[in-house]
Amino acid sequence: MLYKSLISLYGSSLAGKSAPADDLVWHFAPSEDLRLFREYALDALQQAKVYLLDHMAAAYADTLHDAVAKQASETDLPAMAILGEVKLPADVVWVEFDDRELGVARFERASPVTRHDDKPVGTGLRGYLIDDRNKSHLRITMFHRRENSRVVDPICALLVMTFPPVSGPLRTGIFHL
Repeated sequence: MLYKSLISLYGSSLAGKSAPADDLVWHFAPSEDLRLFREYALDALQQAKVYLLDHMAAAYADTLHDAVAKQASETDLPAMAILGEVKLPADVVWVEFDDRELGVARFERASPVTRHDDKPVGTGLRGYLIDDRNKSHLRITMFHRRENSRVVDPICALLVMTFPPVSGPLRTGIFHL
């Protein structure tokens, strides 16, 4: 389970108890930014409402993505206008699934994201940390661990800014590197 691996890895590295073999980045390329990110991520993970999706649930949720993307391109509307306001079940949410199984399901149903693929794409576990504790933005961080590999720290997070609305909340995406 990626969720438990992250808590263990980040907790041991911040406590000074990780081994170089388990956490190469922490031992050979430490930085203040890495420490701050891991402190943030560990805190958020410990507060998160956790959802572990089996491959069927992940594939079902992915079909919503395909349907909204199709409608958005046909109507020339932004996806959020189609979805409407989305209420999260908690201020911090963790969603984890088997990326390999999702890749197979996408390929088998001929999802638009696989139109150029010769075979299913995806490996290991994927998790999204969705943090809505900050009133000015929603932060989404994607974590991934390939099969037979270590966890790699994410290189960016998606910040969805909240702007004072004319009639209800409006959010737009901005990448934060």
